[in-house]
Amino acid sequence: MANAVELIAIPEQAIAYLSVHGSAHAMQQPFARLFAAVAEAGLLPAGPPMARFDLSLADPNDADCEVAVPVAHGLHASMPGDIRDVRAGTMRPTTPS
Repeated sequence: MANAVELIAIPEQAIAYLSVHGSAHAMQQPFARLFAAVAEAGLLPAGPPMARFDLSLADPNDADCEVAVPVAHGLHASMPGDIRDVRAGTMRPTTPS
């Protein structure tokens, strides 16, 4: 029995993200830095956190990756360009080929 694949459209979403280099097995500290910066900016997480790793991951202890979380504006917050070393961006849907 084959697993069914369902494609769904996801609207554009504001995200906060942090680029890091280090062990792919040690994500707790980068996520802690990301969430601290989001809270400092008065933003609210608006979905589950995510991570993106370099696909040529030859050594998991020497990896480039980004940790990110979708964000929503809090009561008195706006999306800053940068929050310390955390960046603001937009996650855009891609069209399947």
